[in-house]
Amino acid sequence: MNSTDLQMPDDATLVAWLDGELPTATTAAITKALRQDAALQHRVHLLQAARAEFAWALQRPDSAPPSSPQQHRGRLALRGIGSVLIAAAALVVLVVLSRMPQASKDEAASNAWLDWQVSMPSPAWDLFSCIRFHLTGTCKTTTPCQIVARQANETDEQLADRIFADKANPATLPLVLEAEVTGPDGWPRRGRVARVEGTFTQATSQLTVELVDVQIDHPTISPIVTVALDADGVREDFWWGLRRVGAVQIGGAHGCMPEQVGGYRVRFTLRSFTGPLDSRFLTFAEPLSVATGFAVRGVVGEWSAPVDGMRARIVTNTEQATSKRPLVFALQLRNESDRARRCNLTGTTIAKIPQPFHLDLMVDGEPWQQRTRLGVVTDANSSDLSHRVGWERSLVALADYWRQGATMPSQLTGVHRIGVRFHSEASVWLGSDKELWQGKIDTPPVEVTFAR
Repeated sequence: MNSTDLQMPDDATLVAWLDGELPTATTAAITKALRQDAALQHRVHLLQAARAEFAWALQRPDSAPPSSPQQHRGRLALRGIGSVLIAAAALVVLVVLSRMPQASKDEAASNAWLDWQVSMPSPAWDLFSCIRFHLTGTCKTTTPCQIVARQANETDEQLADRIFADKANPATLPLVLEAEVTGPDGWPRRGRVARVEGTFTQATSQLTVELVDVQIDHPTISPIVTVALDADGVREDFWWGLRRVGAVQIGGAHGCMPEQVGGYRVRFTLRSFTGPLDSRFLTFAEPLSVATGFAVRGVVGEWSAPVDGMRARIVTNTEQATSKRPLVFALQLRNESDRARRCNLTGTTIAKIPQPFHLDLMVDGEPWQQRTRLGVVTDANSSDLSHRVGWERSLVALADYWRQGATMPSQLTGVHRIGVRFHSEASVWLGSDKELWQGKIDTPPVEVTFAR
């Protein structure tokens, strides 16, 4: 950030910026600084997360990330607390409220057919965890309302034909579940919910939806996920990412898995089949929508210095790792060169680099080795993707995939500095290939406290 434009703002100033309460010139200067300063971005994301949890604790369901369409209502919910209090208590809130046992009270909706509402088991979640929502419904008529499980890439027409061909429940009202997710960077992304189905009757019932089942458009390169995000915790499963998140590619619909800390909001919509398909089914007059906000927490490392235009950083799910909450991290790469670049994160090559992950886990400055028989499943199409200027991409892995002798990270105790050394080298290449990136990057480390 240019110190002639603005001195480094304190947290109270940043909260005022989030609330839109600063002079125009100061607002513009902070906005400009945020584009250039990753540490400042991280502070803003933490404050957004704290705001979301404060609002939840006050049982104000109209809270939303400040960049969402509900910005002004969220601001009103927090105005009485005071900017200084929010800033000073941000880190404490992230710990305390996450342990509160109460359930959130979120939006409800109703029409002539159905009473419907959404709630969450927790207002705050670790990065790379199984984020879940509870959808509770009660039918107002004797006709059941059935949420139909959409298959991958299935159109409305294909889904309607499949349901119409199934005569098992001709008297039900078939419904399609969709969602819109808004994240810390302000993007609203609409998506369809896959694999989820359930039926609401006059007896109140509940349906659980995992965020990864919301298939949203990923505008850049989708993440490589090599762990399973289960309700009971993270576990090793190299197929899970391909099955649930999707194939690693540019664009397309992928399971929603937050890669940033900060405040999020999700809006679920139930609708019936529309247009020329109406005549075959019972229908709602209007769609029903419910929404809730939540926070995602984690530890975000600094970006490395650029190496031939590429930067890297480490992002972890926690700074307090235990056997029940093992350390999961993401290597994140950003292209800041003057052209698109290509580099591979996993796979087996004859090049002299770590394999199948092309990175070392660095513990207190020392490289740890990948364990033998590491069964990484690599999408063949992911090895030659064009990483365009300004894009970021991630590889998510479990720290216990690495070893120092017979020691795993989960066997450590005390505070340790954790980082990543990323290697990229092609086995065979053309000297005229200007997009191919080759080299080695060390991420600045983050501190993690290990307890068994």
